[in-house]
Amino acid sequence: MGIDPRLAWMPDELSSGDGPDERALALERFGFEILDLVSDQAACVKPQSAFFEREGWRGVRALERICAEARRRGLLVIGDVKRGDIGSTAQAYAEAAFGRDGSEDILFDAVTVNPYMGRDAVLPFYELGQRRGCGVFVLMRTSNPGAEDLQNCLIDGRPLYERVAALLREWAPKGDLGAVVGATRPEELESVRQMLPDHWFLLPGVGAQGGTMSQAARSVDAKGSGILVNVSRSIGHAWRTRGRETAPADWRDEVRAAAMAYRRDLEEAIEARS
Repeated sequence: MGIDPRLAWMPDELSSGDGPDERALALERFGFEILDLVSDQAACVKPQSAFFEREGWRGVRALERICAEARRRGLLVIGDVKRGDIGSTAQAYAEAAFGRDGSEDILFDAVTVNPYMGRDAVLPFYELGQRRGCGVFVLMRTSNPGAEDLQNCLIDGRPLYERVAALLREWAPKGDLGAVVGATRPEELESVRQMLPDHWFLLPGVGAQGGTMSQAARSVDAKGSGILVNVSRSIGHAWRTRGRETAPADWRDEVRAAAMAYRRDLEEAIEARS
């Protein structure tokens, strides 16, 4: 379950004003409502850090509270941060996500990382994550239209995203580095799985971006597992998929129904693959 709280789409009852305190409180209320509605349907939550960071320290505090509550409920928390720096900066980002060695503070159970700067941008997260029991999902073949600008560029006759897959095998031969692969690329999912048979995939793109659970299920591993399918707007703001700009009075029912429907669709799609 992606938690992408957009203030402009927020149900009116969750917001009490437009000041910085009120905006941050609306984000927190939305996150807790989502947890109430989907905790028994989702394996993980994936908050998009940017929607919280833009509200400054108040927004970050709201993010921390939502993450702590999600973990208290037994959900894994994937921080959608897409960090991509190197050296001591990457180490600092990793410690912000996973906590320093010896600390009890862990904000995220896993994070998304951009590998464009190579191993120096990934290994600080991976190595600290190994010590802290946390995970990393490396951007590989993403669902956005602009992904074609770089990810399909040929290197020695092969697309760049295949080079990233080869690096994941090199950096983590046991499969303990995940990959972000868009569910909007069904023609590539099975070939990517063949390249990375033991790695976990984080699959965005289902719902608002046009991907389906049937497409996502094409990348399950040999055990019929190995995928985390993310749905954000189409559940958290389900009413907008029906063409309504404003949240209806029964918006909670719509969110709950959408979560249950997507879970059912995924279960059926995986079963059909077995």
